[in-house]
Formats: sequence, C-alpha cells, structure tokens
Amino acid sequence: MKYFWFFFIANAIIIGYLIGIFLSLKNNLQSEIERKAICLNAQRECLNITDECKKFNDFLYKQ
Repeated sequence: MKYFWFFFIANAIIIGYLIGIFLSLKNNLQSEIERKAICLNAQRECLNITDECKKFNDFLYKQ
C-alpha cells in the first residue's frame, strides 16, 4: 500500500505530461493550418487581381 501513492502520483505526472505534449502539437498544427489558409487566400487574391488586370488590358486593346 505504501507504493500505491508513489505510482498514483507518477502516473498522474506522466498523464499530465502526455496531455501537455498533445495540446502543444494540436496548437502547432492549428497555427500551421491557419498560416496555409492565409497564404492560399493571398494567392487567390493575387490571381483575382491578375485576372482583373488582364480583362482591363484586353478592354484597352479593343478600344
């Protein structure tokens, strides 16, 4: 019975450590996904601007 508390506390520390690692990985993954979403939105905006410029250029040449 005297070792019960030792193992109980050791298991609690290990479980807490694993939960901390899991939460850290989850936050890193979430921020990476957000970064990629921002990058994709920027690329989409750039393509939209390029497309608008091309349309405007075509319009000017047709005049």
